[in-house]
Amino acid sequence: MTQFSGSWNNIDALLTWKTTTENGLDHFELERSEDAGELFSKIASISPHNEGNAIHEYKHTDAGAYHLRADFLLYRLKGVDKNGTVAYSDIARLSKNDVTSKRRPVFIAYPNPTAGHFTLDITNEEGIAYEYILSSVDGKVIKRGAIQQSTTSFDLSNQAAGIYQLILLKGGNPVQNFTISLTY
Repeated sequence: MTQFSGSWNNIDALLTWKTTTENGLDHFELERSEDAGELFSKIASISPHNEGNAIHEYKHTDAGAYHLRADFLLYRLKGVDKNGTVAYSDIARLSKNDVTSKRRPVFIAYPNPTAGHFTLDITNEEGIAYEYILSSVDGKVIKRGAIQQSTTSFDLSNQAAGIYQLILLKGGNPVQNFTISLTY
């Protein structure tokens, strides 16, 4: 491997690498750590091109990685040869502080499960203009309306315990769906 790096693409982590010679290479394993390198977990297995001695470029997207709880993520690439030999790349560190202004909105509904009241927070968005539909699990609409603030409170205390759906829409198109568990 001649190069391994990572960058943010909105809420996705984009990992790229280059190789020069892939003779005897069986596959790559992309690994991620959410605990500062204590434990790495395999998130993808990628087959090599294995086409002569040319420079080969690879890309892999770790979709939605920004939503993971860690403040920063570590990635490494493991090259596994057909004879079982293993080689690791350098580590790529992606901090959530490095995400540019091109971030997508982040939606969080809490507490979930709830005893009746829950809050929806929308961050990384200016000019909030969403609609919502709150329904029972069988599709019966309980409430619908507009969301124009970054924090909105919901009250399910007059509903029976069970599972509910909160669907956020923008321009009539669904953008986020939450399953809310109501317990007493």
